[in-house]
Amino acid sequence: MGNLKPTKVPFVIQLIEELKKQEFISTGIMLPLLIGAYKVKENYQGDDYLEFFKHIYNDVIKSLYESEQHLYFRECEASRNFVLEIANKKPQKCNAVIIHKGAPIIYCSDPLLENNSTMEANDMLVYFLNKLLGQTIKYCNYIDTDPNAAEYKEWMCRLNNDETKTSEKTIIKSLI
Repeated sequence: MGNLKPTKVPFVIQLIEELKKQEFISTGIMLPLLIGAYKVKENYQGDDYLEFFKHIYNDVIKSLYESEQHLYFRECEASRNFVLEIANKKPQKCNAVIIHKGAPIIYCSDPLLENNSTMEANDMLVYFLNKLLGQTIKYCNYIDTDPNAAEYKEWMCRLNNDETKTSEKTIIKSLI
């Protein structure tokens, strides 16, 4: 990867840094929030979430590779949900590495992954999709939905639409 010049900071890195700075998160973000941020960023109005998720996954992998930056995917001790956080070096508790074009992209700490394994990013889409589906049972990807609307589910979270104060949505919009 040494022949690539680092490019702009990936959206996922900017998002994590800004949410930490504004004290919305302490270290990392859950996948539903990342999906919701991309929905806002790209003004996604469609309903083919599988294709949209593939697009996000590929964008994250490509942008990390091009910028020579890394993420750490691990279970949060507090919430017991998996989170993505910025990794400047390989974490000590890493048991698997996701690579793209031979370069490490995402370090993982998950007992379901084989110790000391290296997996191609192209082969890990279903892994992340399964993790996302597991988390979405508890959380939504932060959509603006009226609790009285027919498509509203009790596990959906609403973004605060009050543009006069800092919210997750104003942070996402500031990065666009």
